[in-house]
Amino acid sequence: MSQDGNSGQGKDYTTDFIVLALAAAGLGVFGSAGAAFLAPVQRWALDSGIVVSGDSVLIALPGSGVGLDLGRTLVAGAVLAFFLLVAVWSAARARHRRREL
Repeated sequence: MSQDGNSGQGKDYTTDFIVLALAAAGLGVFGSAGAAFLAPVQRWALDSGIVVSGDSVLIALPGSGVGLDLGRTLVAGAVLAFFLLVAVWSAARARHRRREL
């Protein structure tokens, strides 16, 4: 019998699915309550110029009335692309190191 308890048929993803389903349900239930706790953070981000309000909002943050304009969206996209690149590079490097051993 294999270590994953699935008789050699591959990994059993049931537990992973249950955790993701519970996390999604928790976000749905507590999402609106979390917005009330984040109001001071949103106010600080607006005062600091991290987000904007009004007609220039291109991507709105749900339930807040603030969001990112075009310039901030491009910067956020570049930052996300950079972190994705680093993650893929790190995973490929780790895989390469495991093959060498």
